[in-house]
Amino acid sequence: MPRSALLLIDVINDMDFEGSESLVRLAEPMARRLWTLKRRARVIMIEVVVEVFDREWWARYCEQLETRFGQEEVLARALAMERI
Repeated sequence: MPRSALLLIDVINDMDFEGSESLVRLAEPMARRLWTLKRRARVIMIEVVVEVFDREWWARYCEQLETRFGQEEVLARALAMERI
């Protein structure tokens, strides 16, 4: 069986903020389609661009995502950002 990975960019969001209802309605169909794709992938990779990278926090968060999505592994690629 071929190995596959699913790269998600800026889609992991609990949508827990005031006024998110309209966004949730739009995001739900996409989320269902992503869940179908996710079941075929063994590894999920997320990319983050942050000003201050907290390695320990991201390690814990990746473990939480592995549990939440039932994944073998969640990888995070962090890109440092500097305001100029």
